[in-house]
Parts: sequence; C-alpha cells; structure tokens
Amino acid sequence: MFQENLRIFIKEFGSKLVFTLADGTVIDKDAEGNDLLGIYDESYANPEMGFMTVQAAKPRLTCIEADTPKDVIVRGTSVNIEDKGTYKVFSNLPDGTGLATIELTK
Repeated sequence: MFQENLRIFIKEFGSKLVFTLADGTVIDKDAEGNDLLGIYDESYANPEMGFMTVQAAKPRLTCIEADTPKDVIVRGTSVNIEDKGTYKVFSNLPDGTGLATIELTK
C-alpha cells in the first residue's frame, strides 16, 4: 500500500458518490465519516468485430478500497455520481495499492 494519504488525491479530483445496495442500504460516507468520493473516468475501447470497429464507452470510478469493500460494493449495486448520473456496478477491482477501480454500466 502507498504511504501517501490517498484521501488527499481523491478529495482533490473526486465527485460525491451515493451507493445503494440491493437491500436498500445507502452508503454515502467514507471510513472517516466524510462524503464518499471517487474519481469518475470514461475511457473508450475500439473492439473489432469482423470488418467493423465498434466504439464502446467504459465508465469507471477510482475509489479508496477501504471505503468501497469488494464484498459490499458488488455487481448490480447502484451508484449515483454527482453531475454524472446513476450507474450500476459491473465489477469492483482492488489494485493492491489501497485504491479500487469500479467498472460501471448504464
């Protein structure tokens, strides 16, 4: 894990998040009781299908792993991202540095 305070990075570039679990539980605070934040990013992939190239958006969040545990924030969890709208979690991938990449779908 990084020794740097990852919260400073997330706070500087992050958007407010509100996760709603399948049972209706709302998670909108981080482990320190502050607004839950994540960095929204939307990359594009260009997979080839035969002779065609298809452009596909791949929205994702970068979050503090401790705030978005893999066993709690699971596929199908709803997340509202400030100024971006509502998405569903496709996968939650901790990267071993204290951060997690949460892949999203509409």
